[in-house]
Amino acid sequence: MPAHAVVFNAGDTDHDLLVVQSGHITLVTQWPPDKGLRLATVGPGMAFGEMAFLNGAARTASAGVERGTAHLVRLSRAHFDAWARQHPEAALTVMNNLAQIGARRLAVTTRQLRAVLE
Repeated sequence: MPAHAVVFNAGDTDHDLLVVQSGHITLVTQWPPDKGLRLATVGPGMAFGEMAFLNGAARTASAGVERGTAHLVRLSRAHFDAWARQHPEAALTVMNNLAQIGARRLAVTTRQLRAVLE
């Protein structure tokens, strides 16, 4: 994925979970990054898009490559659900890890909101 490529926009309705194989992805409230609030940057081995993957709702943020290139692995919810039926214990571990990622990101967002409001 080349520089300035958008992975998804806030409001998109796909529900895929993405994992960064190489490069970095910027998560912002609005793409391009200079028009929105930066939420996070994720790098190799990190997952993103977990909120839509977990709850099936529209994307709440935009994601893209600001600089360089990135390679991603995409996992659809349908493929995960089929795998989870065969491997329920492993699926529970994945879901627990996704919940922890979401909780950490929510804590960061809460701190950012407090800083703006105080």
